[in-house]
Amino acid sequence: MLQDGNATDAAPQFERAIRLDPSFWGSYFYLGKMRLQTKQAGQAVPLLRQAAELNPAASAVFYELGRALLATGETAEAEKAMQRVRDLRAQELERDVQSLRKK
Repeated sequence: MLQDGNATDAAPQFERAIRLDPSFWGSYFYLGKMRLQTKQAGQAVPLLRQAAELNPAASAVFYELGRALLATGETAEAEKAMQRVRDLRAQELERDVQSLRKK
C-alpha cells in the first residue's frame, strides 16, 4: 500500500488492523512509517514506539523511530534509537555469519 504512493488511503486500513489486533506490531510500524512519509512525524513517534515495544528485535522499527524522533527534534532519543539499530544489526550479522560457518 505504501509503495503505490497511496499512503493517505492506506491509513484507515492500518488503523482498522490495529483495532482488530492491537498486539500485532506490523500495523503500528507501517502506520507510523506512513505518517513519517507524509510529514506527520509527531503522529509517527507514538506508533513507532508501540511497534518497538511489541517487537524489540526489529531493527527496522528502531530505524524509523529514530528518523521520526529526529524529525521532531528529539535528538537524544533519536540517537538512542539509532544505537539500538546498530546493536540489533550487529546481532543479525553475527547470526548470519554463524549460519554460514555451519554450512
